[in-house]
Amino acid sequence: MFQTVLIPIDGSEFGEAAVPWAVAAAAAGAALHLVHAHGFPPVEAGVVCDPTLDRALLAHEERYLDQLVARVRAAAPQLVIAARTTDVCLAPADALRAAVREIRPDLVVMATHGRGPLGRFFLGSVSDQMAQRSPVPVLLVRAPGATGAERPRLEELVVPLDGSPFAEQILGPAAALAAAFGCRSTLVCVADPATDRTGQRAEWYLEQVARSRPGGVISWTVVRGESAAASVLSVAGGDPNTGIALATHGRTGLGRLLHGSVADEVIRHAAGPVLVYHPTNEGP
Repeated sequence: MFQTVLIPIDGSEFGEAAVPWAVAAAAAGAALHLVHAHGFPPVEAGVVCDPTLDRALLAHEERYLDQLVARVRAAAPQLVIAARTTDVCLAPADALRAAVREIRPDLVVMATHGRGPLGRFFLGSVSDQMAQRSPVPVLLVRAPGATGAERPRLEELVVPLDGSPFAEQILGPAAALAAAFGCRSTLVCVADPATDRTGQRAEWYLEQVARSRPGGVISWTVVRGESAAASVLSVAGGDPNTGIALATHGRTGLGRLLHGSVADEVIRHAAGPVLVYHPTNEGP
């Protein structure tokens, strides 16, 4: 489980859908940081922003965050809850990354495509930037039709690997997420027909990885297909209670590479949550 979790907030119920996931992922006594990226009010071209309006918006944001903190504390008294509004001089994605560098969380949890009244930054561009450039794992969750305080369900976590040490760096965060939800993990490798026509090499590789991971329920499967992303999504089966965990930009290995375009397609089409990690090095 995770000891420090950061949740970007935009003021909408849609954006707040990340909160139950963050609470479930956090260990008892963990710190939960609610972070809002304040921006100047939108203005028409050539019109100067009214500082009075901006101050009023900032005061509204602070009241909203205070209310949200009170609600989260009531729902999760075992956690330490904090909230802040980030630097007004930075673009939302840059402000969020600055908060990540300062707070140093183990995990960022954010809902995708929220469009709240306080700041329209949960669009694809910002969540994409966080997934691609955050130095810590990012859990992207789909908001339900109506938000609720019930604990979200995660029954299986699909973990695609390509044989590279880089891609294997997702294993630690994936194991922590699976432990938090008590779910099983399935390791997946897409066999390359040019070098592993029977899939035996990929099968052997996944078995070795599974045996090296202590604890947890781990299975593995080898799939074949022209599209790595489609193959991974097929294993997940369109089940909203099945998550996918992957590192991006793997460059070598047995199967199809876990490069940015594959991660992007998985994020956009997965029915369940997606844990994305962009390691800053090539692994051990």
